[in-house]
Amino acid sequence: MISKEFIILNKTTLSTENFQSIKNDSFNKPMGGLWASPYELDTRYISDWHRFCDESALIDAISNDSISLKLKETSNIFIIEDQKDLINLVNLVGIEESIMARSVRSTICPDFEKASMLFDAIYLTKNGLRHTRSPIDNYKYNLYSWDCESILILNFNCIEMWKYKKLDII
Repeated sequence: MISKEFIILNKTTLSTENFQSIKNDSFNKPMGGLWASPYELDTRYISDWHRFCDESALIDAISNDSISLKLKETSNIFIIEDQKDLINLVNLVGIEESIMARSVRSTICPDFEKASMLFDAIYLTKNGLRHTRSPIDNYKYNLYSWDCESILILNFNCIEMWKYKKLDII
């Protein structure tokens, strides 16, 4: 279990009605779900997403409105710490079928829809980001568009609690 508190920037509320189910998008990031990053107190940036947005000049992605949340201890979270973990995820859930059907494969990614049936969330650690962001050593899998340490919540019901937080970051 991950006992970290996570934060979502630029959001004021969460609800099951607004939670979109995971849909494969022929890319190494699915549509839907909920993205968050570990909440980091007493640092320059309140999350790795905050750092990435600041360094990439993504001003519109940063707001003083935020949601902090914790996941249930019973949540089934797949943790990616390195390339082997990403390969294990693909071995468990397979490859997205629309990519398999293409004659030319630009990106081979996990079947996130199937992952959402097996796991409550996928957590990419800072170390996992370093080892999966770029297709190195001829690995055919990567998480290039996962720009920071983050968690993709696949199942809204794994959230134990959430609360609105007004920040002072901009």
